[in-house]
Amino acid sequence: MQDNQAKSSYGVIRGLHYQLNPHVQTKLIRTLSGSILDVAVDIRKGSPTYGKAFAIELSAENKKQLLVPKGFAHGYSVLTETAEVLYKCDAFYNKQSEGGIAYNDPALAIDWKIPGEKAIVAEKDLQHPGIVNCKNNFVLDKQLTILVTGANGQLGSELRILSASYPQYKFLFVTRDELPIDDIEK
Repeated sequence: MQDNQAKSSYGVIRGLHYQLNPHVQTKLIRTLSGSILDVAVDIRKGSPTYGKAFAIELSAENKKQLLVPKGFAHGYSVLTETAEVLYKCDAFYNKQSEGGIAYNDPALAIDWKIPGEKAIVAEKDLQHPGIVNCKNNFVLDKQLTILVTGANGQLGSELRILSASYPQYKFLFVTRDELPIDDIEK
């Protein structure tokens, strides 16, 4: 695990960054002081949410955190005078595996909540290509299957209804008779 901490001023936009396989990282981000707009973009080819951005405000006050999974690009903008950000990574940084996407790629249409004339972007981040031309070796080749036991119970019934809203997952609903979890021999 690697911990990173950065302090930045209002208008700073960092990203969008990621590490390629085999040095891919999951990140857990939180704000120690100030406020940021934290952004994650799905860059897994074949994913139903490929190219979609998710943004959430993280602040010392709201104490929210964002988990950025492997296969997602990450970036943030500083919304207050200063902000201090702490992010934990499950793998060490590897320079040869770094990748990036232009923060202002029109295909992503991210509203960083910073007026264009006030944006402060590192020269390195200004060189990143758009999502279409980025270095990317992430492929979503398997659909995640979620096993729901007790399919005839109240929770199972409610999950059947909710499952229609999550086409990216395969739900397997089984009853106690179909999967006798209390019978070790079966």
